[in-house]
Amino acid sequence: ANRSVEFVRIAGGSTLNLSGDFTLTNAAGRFSIGDDSYAVTSKIIQTGGTFSLRQNQSHNGIWLWRGGRIEVSGGVVDWTASPATSSPINMRGGDLEFSGDSELLAGGFFGFGSGYTLFRGSSTLRTTSRAQINTNVDNIPALVEIIENASIQAHDNNTWLIVGTSRRSQATLVMRSAVNSNIGGALHCGRSDGTSSCGRCEIQSAYNKVGSYGLQLGLGDSLTATESPTGTVDVVGGVLDVDAQAWAWGKGNLYGIVIGSGIRRATNRTTARYNGFFTLFGDGVVTNRYGWFAVGAGPAYGEYRQTGGLFNHAAAQAVCVGQFGAEGHVDISGGTMMLNGPLYIGGAKASEIDRATTDPKVPLDEHGGTGTFSVSNATVALLKDAFIGLDGNGVMTIGPGANVTGASLYVTNDWAGATSTLRFVLGAETAGKVSLSGKLQVCDVGRVIVDTSAFSANTRLTLLEAADIEGLQPEDVQLVDAGGRSFKVTVTDTAIKVSRASGLAIIVR
Repeated sequence: ANRSVEFVRIAGGSTLNLSGDFTLTNAAGRFSIGDDSYAVTSKIIQTGGTFSLRQNQSHNGIWLWRGGRIEVSGGVVDWTASPATSSPINMRGGDLEFSGDSELLAGGFFGFGSGYTLFRGSSTLRTTSRAQINTNVDNIPALVEIIENASIQAHDNNTWLIVGTSRRSQATLVMRSAVNSNIGGALHCGRSDGTSSCGRCEIQSAYNKVGSYGLQLGLGDSLTATESPTGTVDVVGGVLDVDAQAWAWGKGNLYGIVIGSGIRRATNRTTARYNGFFTLFGDGVVTNRYGWFAVGAGPAYGEYRQTGGLFNHAAAQAVCVGQFGAEGHVDISGGTMMLNGPLYIGGAKASEIDRATTDPKVPLDEHGGTGTFSVSNATVALLKDAFIGLDGNGVMTIGPGANVTGASLYVTNDWAGATSTLRFVLGAETAGKVSLSGKLQVCDVGRVIVDTSAFSANTRLTLLEAADIEGLQPEDVQLVDAGGRSFKVTVTDTAIKVSRASGLAIIVR
C-alpha cells in the first residue's frame, strides 16, 4: 500500500528503509537528512517501489546534509518541485547513490548540489526539464558520475544539463558507462547566473548524444560586466555526438559547439569574460552535425587541444577561431580533424556566418578577433575554403608531421591594422605539408614565414602544393633561423619548397 507520513528530519544516525511505494509530504517545506552541524550520519535506503515527492513550496523539499545519504538499489525515485526555479532536493554535502535496476525521474528543475552523486549498475537518470550540477555550499564540490551500465536518458529537446553555475562552483560530470546516454536539449559547462562559475565534463566511454541546443562552454545569462564563467570538456574515449538545431534566443543564431561562448555580452559591453577549454585525446570521437564550431566568440577566450582521436565537424556552417573580438586557439598535435564548413582564423565577416539578429547584446559588430590554428603530427582535412585573418589577427602554423589538405587558402585581411600569417615550422629532418586542390592567395599585408631553426638535414622539402599560387612576392616569405644558417625558399606557380643553400636566396618564377 502507499504509505504517507509527514515529518521534518532523519537525524542522529537514523535510517529510513523503503521497500514499497512511499509518498513524502512536508508542510514546512523542508525535510532534512542529517543537519547543518554536519555531525550526524543519516540515511534513506530504498530497495523497491516508488518514492514520490511533489514539492509545492518556493524552497527545496529535501535537504541532504553532509553525512546524510540516500541509497536506491531498486525501484523509482519520482521527484518534482514547483515553481520551476525550485529543485526537489538541496544537496548540502550529502551523497546520492543509484544502483541496480533503479531510476531517478526528475521533473521540472533538478539540482545535484554539493556532494557526490553516483549512478551505477543499470540505473538511469531521466529528466524532463533542466538538470543542474552545481556547488551551493562553499568548499564542497559537486560531482556526478555515470559508471558501469548506468545512463542519462533525456530525449526531450527541452532537457538541459548544466554543469556549474554559481560563484566559486566546483562542478564535475564524469561519463564512464558502457551504455549510451542521450541529453536531448543541451550540455552547458560554466554557465553564469551573475557570478563567476566553473563546470567540467569528462567523457571516457560509450556514445553520448547532445541534442537541439548544442554544447557551450563558458557562457553568461545575466549580462553583468564582471562575470567570468569557465567551462571545460575533456573527451578521453567514447563518443560525443552534438546534433544541434537553430538556437540563440529566437534570433536565428546557430550553435553547435562553442568553446568560450561570449556571444551574449554585458549591456555596457565592458569587462565580461567567458572562458572555454576543450581537449580530445586517446581514442575519443567528437562529431558536430549541425551548427557552427567556434573557439572563442564575443568577449571570450577559447582553447581547443587535440592529441589523438577524431574530430568531425560534419556541419556546413562555419568554423571560427577568434570571432567577434574574441581570442581563440586551436592546437592539434595528434589524431585527425575533418572540417566540412569554411574555416576562419581571426574572424569572419558577420554576413558570412549563418546568423541574423538585431539584438544589441550580440556582438556582430565586434572586429579584431585573434585566432591561432596549429597542426603538427596530425591530419587535418579542410573540405571548404580557409581564411587566415579575414576580420582580425590570424595565424596558421604548420609543424613537423602535419598533413593538411584543403580547397583554397586565403592569407588575407579586410580589417585595418590586423595581421594574417601562414607559418611553417620545420623539424630536424621533416616538415609538415599543405596540399590544396584550389589556390593559395596571399594579400598585400599577408605574411608567409618559414622557421628553419630546428632543421638540420640537406634534403629539399615541399611545404605547400596548390593548383595555383597568387600574390606571393619574394618579400612575403620570411626566413627565420636561430643558427644564422643559409636556406633557400623556392616559390613556383604551384609550390613552396625549402632547402639548404650556401647563401640566402629567394627565387620566384
